[in-house]
Amino acid sequence: MKKRKGRIGLVVFILLVICCVGFLEIRFNFFKDMFSKTLTEEEKKADEKKEKEKKEAKKEEKSEEEKKKEKAQPEGEEQEAIVVKAEKIKKGDFKDELYILGNIEGLREIDLKFQVNGIIEFFNFKEGDPVKKGEVISRLNNKDPLLKVKYRKAKLGVAKSSYNQAAKKLEMHDDLFKIGAIIKPKLEEVQLEAQTKQREVEAATIEVESAKQELSKTYMKAPIVGIIGEKDAEIGEFVTSNSDVISAIDITSVYVAIGIVEKDINKVENGQPAIVTVDTYPDKEFSGEIVSTQPIIQGKSRTLTVKAKVDNSQGLLIPGMFARGRITVFTKKDTISVPIAAIEGKGEESHVFVVKEDNTVEPRKVKVGYIATETVQIDEGLQEGDVVVTDTPVKLKKGALVKVAEEDAPSGEAPEGVGAESEEKE
Repeated sequence: MKKRKGRIGLVVFILLVICCVGFLEIRFNFFKDMFSKTLTEEEKKADEKKEKEKKEAKKEEKSEEEKKKEKAQPEGEEQEAIVVKAEKIKKGDFKDELYILGNIEGLREIDLKFQVNGIIEFFNFKEGDPVKKGEVISRLNNKDPLLKVKYRKAKLGVAKSSYNQAAKKLEMHDDLFKIGAIIKPKLEEVQLEAQTKQREVEAATIEVESAKQELSKTYMKAPIVGIIGEKDAEIGEFVTSNSDVISAIDITSVYVAIGIVEKDINKVENGQPAIVTVDTYPDKEFSGEIVSTQPIIQGKSRTLTVKAKVDNSQGLLIPGMFARGRITVFTKKDTISVPIAAIEGKGEESHVFVVKEDNTVEPRKVKVGYIATETVQIDEGLQEGDVVVTDTPVKLKKGALVKVAEEDAPSGEAPEGVGAESEEKE
């Protein structure tokens, strides 16, 4: 019995030992995991801190380099020169041109109609033929008007014969009255008869003129010097006084209808000179000027139509031709201009950097007169002979040392702003 109890106690003791060992092992693993996590978090924080310090150090290095570049020290050799492009200012004529596209239109285009109804008998001209004022272009069948003229002329002849007889009779009765052979009432009767015959002659004359007028209405004559336009009727066709038959176009001068985009509307005004070319004569330029501006912007194209009147005394330009050209929207003689890239700031703060004799730069305030696409006309602030920085890799400051890489063509010799190259693309 005692041995059995001793065995049971031993078993219980062993179980207790096993439990204690398992519990200790669990506690050990728990503290081990906790310690590991703590170490990992500390390592991460340390790594993040190192990365942050590296970034800050790089930023400080960059800012120091930028400060060194921007810092102006007029000691020459100790400071590295900034390579820039510059140009020497020279006065010249400034011009800004707006490039345009358009269509040739006649100065006047008149739709011609007959004044009376009838059948067209012939045309003397074809479409495109030149015509002089007063030349007969077409005629209606005029047999009836001709007969009326002949009939009225015959009536006039009869009336004149009757009047001549009445005039002779009056002359004879006047002589008889003077010698007392007839009484005065008889003379007055003959005088009244002669006056009546005279009125008949006048009436017949008017009828002849009326018949001739009706006959002239069967002829269509050119009202202007120009060319024959589109024909809307044919020989043998019956037309009325409301029917368009043919057109006459005045091309002694022509219009060029031009579409101006909204951003350039304020640049264009009447009286500005224009140069036009056409594909038919690519080497010939035609001169004109802006004469009219429509007050309405076209809905689909969003353009404003302006017209340039161009001399065409040689008759080379024909309505319908496609035209290219340019409008001079601004000119100023003997002035200073610089590339638009040279201007810094806006309005009253506009300035340029001028290179001095010691190769340092100084900012110079300028008064801008006119801004073109690529160049700027200057009213005040610069003088002929100044060297102006036109391109720089870094922002310049007063006193910065520079080295001019190359000098562009002197400003002012032929500065032309390109006003609306986008329109030609359109």
